[in-house]
Amino acid sequence: MRVEDGVTVVDVRGLTCPGYLLAIHEAVAGLAPGTRARLLTSYPPCGEDVAAWCRARGVALLGVAHGPEGWKIEIRR
Repeated sequence: MRVEDGVTVVDVRGLTCPGYLLAIHEAVAGLAPGTRARLLTSYPPCGEDVAAWCRARGVALLGVAHGPEGWKIEIRR
């Protein structure tokens, strides 16, 4: 985990389910409410998985983008 331009970056590329969701959960649980985070993942069904995870935990899903290095998912705790 690192901070770039005020956004906490959680890099879970290379992990699959359920490992990447567990890592995201652990990282985000330690963030203060209102904190923005960027999740980096390489697991293809991540958009649907993270959207469901956000709904279940009251986390705002701000956007999902796919690029050459995988997915970037923006959330706010």
